[in-house]
Amino acid sequence: MRLWSSDLTRAQQTAAYLEKATGLTAEADERLREFDLGARSGLTRPEFAERYPREFAAWEAGAEGPLVPGEETRTAVAARVGPAVGEMLAALAPGETGLAVVHGACLKVALAVQLGWPLEQGWTLKGMDNGAWAVLVQGAGEERPRLAAYKRDGVARSHAPAGSTPTRFRDACRRWLGCSSLSWPVRRPTTSGLWRSW
Repeated sequence: MRLWSSDLTRAQQTAAYLEKATGLTAEADERLREFDLGARSGLTRPEFAERYPREFAAWEAGAEGPLVPGEETRTAVAARVGPAVGEMLAALAPGETGLAVVHGACLKVALAVQLGWPLEQGWTLKGMDNGAWAVLVQGAGEERPRLAAYKRDGVARSHAPAGSTPTRFRDACRRWLGCSSLSWPVRRPTTSGLWRSW
């Protein structure tokens, strides 16, 4: 089993739960970072709408642009995250499971690239809840992985009782991996879980 994560703090925090639950050490990869939002980084939704009305309207409509200065396009994100996830899938031995902790919008792009969809089609997926995951399965001889699950068992922090999130998250990991102890080996077709960070 292998574990990868974006190198951004919120993804590293989510990966820490998986490390504790699985005994693995996450391999950080900056290519799994969320979109760079350029000049709108740190702005609230109302601030974005007020300062950049044309760009906000385009974003609301799901259009690729116009963008604020320094904002990363879907095409640019696909050019970095697509190869990263492809390399991760290729690194898995037959029957091995891989987990990758990524960010919500980046995850949609990663799925579109891996499944061979147009990037716009990935944008039709409903956003992931924090801590939710998607499952890609690729059998021997299959050119591309298949989407086996999407938005699985996410537990948003705001909905979890105080102090219960790590336990519920660990238990969700155990259910997804199909074993009562995450140290047991799992033999399945090559499987990759793409986790959205908290």
